[in-house]
Amino acid sequence: MTNVDKAGILHSWFPDEIPMIIDTIQGISESIVKNQAQERQTWTGGLLNFDFWLQLAKNAQTIISRYQKKLVTNRRLFTDQFFDGYQTIFTVHCLAEYAKLKRLENRELYLTIELLF
Repeated sequence: MTNVDKAGILHSWFPDEIPMIIDTIQGISESIVKNQAQERQTWTGGLLNFDFWLQLAKNAQTIISRYQKKLVTNRRLFTDQFFDGYQTIFTVHCLAEYAKLKRLENRELYLTIELLF
């Protein structure tokens, strides 16, 4: 399965969570862009340099700005925009952060994200 396929499953099984996942992606990307200097100094991204990570965060902001509510209702748009190519690296990071928040509240969602990604 590709990441696009996995994201499609997530979108189909947990449609009520998609708005909050998008909010998490938006919040993380805004934080990275807003706090670039601090983020750059503390960056420990291994193979990824900070400029690449920053570009992925900016791409996420552009996607959300351009498609907004359509990302919630259109599974194909959600999966193609966030889970295709390099953008999936950033999105999966955001999903992992979201899953940590939902670990106790929605165990099924947490386990699904862990299993798929």
